[in-house]
Amino acid sequence: MWTEGRGLRIGAVIAVAAAAAFLVWLLVLRDDDSGSVNVKAGSGPVIASEEDLVALSDKLGQPVYWAGEQDDTRLELTETEDGRVYVRYLTGDAELGDPQPGYLTVGTYPFKNAYDALQAASKKPGATVEDADDGGLIVTNRSRPTSTYLAFPDEDLQVEVYDPDPQGALDLATSGAITPVS
Repeated sequence: MWTEGRGLRIGAVIAVAAAAAFLVWLLVLRDDDSGSVNVKAGSGPVIASEEDLVALSDKLGQPVYWAGEQDDTRLELTETEDGRVYVRYLTGDAELGDPQPGYLTVGTYPFKNAYDALQAASKKPGATVEDADDGGLIVTNRSRPTSTYLAFPDEDLQVEVYDPDPQGALDLATSGAITPVS
């Protein structure tokens, strides 16, 4: 009788473990029916497509900005637990999650009154200020020339364009290439 109960317990443990493994696969690892990746806040970067960016934007109910398709790159997508979204353009044989900051990256950050805050930053010494075609504000600073920031009136988001080439970030931002994915 003791051995029958033990066999039942082992079977129950195996069934629970199998169910847990299935749930992990279903909720975290599996692609959805559209073929896009399941991005989970705080779970780290994933290789993504434009469709994945659109799906994340829809899920968040806010724009996700990017620099469009870039030749010879792969998109790395990261969503943090505090709602920041990073689209990084990996080149060459760069691996997912490469800790080196040597890649074009566009960050979209929830930021209350982002436009007003960027206007204040535009008055600091060393600031370069440009107007975006769609009413936005573009600011970079000599103290951090590899990052350029954008904000738009009535949008509680700040966009950061990072490029290891100091002129690259500003050039992309002022060219109109930084747009919400659609």
